[in-house]
Amino acid sequence: MSPRRADLAYLRVLKLGADGLETDTHHALELLLEDGGAWDDAAVEALVRQAPPATMPVLAMPSVDLPPYDALLRERGVTS
Repeated sequence: MSPRRADLAYLRVLKLGADGLETDTHHALELLLEDGGAWDDAAVEALVRQAPPATMPVLAMPSVDLPPYDALLRERGVTS
């Protein structure tokens, strides 16, 4: 591929990583490089699109203990 086309492919691969998960793009590139054949940004994008969607982790909301904060404010002379 020409240097210009290679630069464009490189930029498109970088954009894929920025728009989605970098790890998906990384794994797609690893697969293509292990295969040893010619590849371009379209091949990377096809593999990234095949990756299962990432699930958001469920985060537990911590409980807030306000009485110590209220006591601190009273200590400082701040009243609401």
